[in-house]
Amino acid sequence: MCSYVGLIPRTNSSGEKERHGRITRRSNGEIRSVLVESSWVAILHDHALMLKYSELKKRMKGSEAIVRIAKKLLNRI
Repeated sequence: MCSYVGLIPRTNSSGEKERHGRITRRSNGEIRSVLVESSWVAILHDHALMLKYSELKKRMKGSEAIVRIAKKLLNRI
């Protein structure tokens, strides 16, 4: 489901090396945008998601952290 929505990272692997990049371009853009917008609302009302967002924001940009929260929200759904 996360792959269909486009919330998984790009991966390049060759032999023993594996690199992860930004989220994939292949996606259902409408669902992904709705999930990201819902994630902004969810972090305001769900204490567990707010804690996870705060933890992620310490080591990455807010926009990248909210995509991770959107993936968590999709897994809950």
